[in-house]
Amino acid sequence: TGDLDGTGLSADPWFAAYYKMSNDGAVLDPYATLAASPIGIDLAESDESDESAVTDGVGAMRAYQDMLYGEHKNDLAMRDKMRDSLLRYCGLDTAAMVIIWKHWLSLVG
Repeated sequence: TGDLDGTGLSADPWFAAYYKMSNDGAVLDPYATLAASPIGIDLAESDESDESAVTDGVGAMRAYQDMLYGEHKNDLAMRDKMRDSLLRYCGLDTAAMVIIWKHWLSLVG
């Protein structure tokens, strides 16, 4: 039952903002739902990824590197866009770690 009765991930305050369902009721991959930020640099780990949004660890490292040392290091507007994209990705990653930790606590407690 879990999410159908409001006691699953959708009810967890750490994850509620990332829990989305498709029109047919399937739960969507939260990393795939991260809003694309028009930063114009290739952050994708592979050709299948969205190159304009930080959606994985490799993209996060590339965005951070570009912010500090790349061609956009002096472009404050671009740095703000990359910062926002990094914060969205890191927020989701942190929520995932908290959920795993809470699950482990439930198993031992």
